[in-house]
Amino acid sequence: MANGNHVLVNINQSNGNQFLGDDIEPCRLTKAGKDSKVLVIGTIAKRVKLRPSVLRDLAEEQLILPQPVAEDKLIGEEDFVEFEDDDQIVRLSGDFVMDEFATGCVVGIYGMQFDNDIFQVNEVIWPSKAPQPTYPILNDDRYVVFVSGFSFTGQADKDAEKIFSLDLLQKWLCGSLPLFGKERDVVERVVRLVVAGESVAITEQGREFTTAARYLIKNEECPNVECVAHMDKFLSKISSLLEVDVMPGLGDPSTYLMPQQPIHRAVFVMGSKHGKMLNLVTNPYQFSLEGVHIVGTSGECLSDLKRFTKRLNGIELLSKILDWQHLAPTIPDTVDGFPFMDRDPFIIESFPHILFAANQPEASHALVEFEGNRRTLLLSIPSFTKTLSVVLVNLRNLEVVEHSFAVDRLVCNT
Repeated sequence: MANGNHVLVNINQSNGNQFLGDDIEPCRLTKAGKDSKVLVIGTIAKRVKLRPSVLRDLAEEQLILPQPVAEDKLIGEEDFVEFEDDDQIVRLSGDFVMDEFATGCVVGIYGMQFDNDIFQVNEVIWPSKAPQPTYPILNDDRYVVFVSGFSFTGQADKDAEKIFSLDLLQKWLCGSLPLFGKERDVVERVVRLVVAGESVAITEQGREFTTAARYLIKNEECPNVECVAHMDKFLSKISSLLEVDVMPGLGDPSTYLMPQQPIHRAVFVMGSKHGKMLNLVTNPYQFSLEGVHIVGTSGECLSDLKRFTKRLNGIELLSKILDWQHLAPTIPDTVDGFPFMDRDPFIIESFPHILFAANQPEASHALVEFEGNRRTLLLSIPSFTKTLSVVLVNLRNLEVVEHSFAVDRLVCNT
């Protein structure tokens, strides 16, 4: 088990004592008896037949295997869940739903082991929730705007409508459009713009590559200069008046492995002239704004989780992420990540007030209550390329508004 996960092991043990009693001590699978229930702590692995692999891709090239049935949903009826600790691997059976788990989750299992390496699950113990900062009391409305997925291609015919809508967004944020009433008040109270990744369109070859398990070195083409120029022009106009955070994502000129490092300032020459008004940040990204603790990713981790679940939607998976206390459990299995020996940067150490995932098919949100009076806004941010819309969050009351910049739908939807 990775050393970084020992934090989750310890809080799993603490949570197990809370639910099962102090007299229940966790043990290793090799020490589990065959006639009594025990608590074991370890890591989940989903065994999925259609799980992408380099060997499968090579076989397909040689016409040895048929193409997978679908890329968006890989889970099937024949798939199952395994559990492993430092000594042994067992297959789980019993009263649980497969969608509750993701490969890489650290979990406590209370149940009984059988002779044929089957472990009967009676209860699942998730890690204790991290502490959540006290939510601030704000007397006035303060809005943060989330947008993602500009996906500039550098091709005028493909980007024309998007650039027009982006120009409307820029003028709207800068107060250059004739606005009245509530909409004008909203724009005047915007305190931050978060651009959450995938600003440059990934090539089709690169997109096919991201659907497979990635164990080989990837030779990426340099992002189109024209794509970056569009982005730089947009950022330079916005950051002259409003503080902007720019996260990297798939296709962007940043490190490929998670956690992605900030895009270099040399990429945005004009935008960087405004100094600290343009913040080039990591992916995942966590920050505090007006005392509100916000955490999120550019969406590749959530999109990957969707492929390995049967029924859960994006918001439900974001809720599961908070149960798992881990932003990206499938790293490095099906999402590439840096190898960390002594720590895991994806463990949730401070329970967020807002948890977001960007570059999703549509906007959605839910305000969810958790134990210990924790409350979190779960936010799915749509791809601008697909919806031509942004999402606004009122930090005073966590109210969410989707605003469309499509030519035929210049309206706000709550």
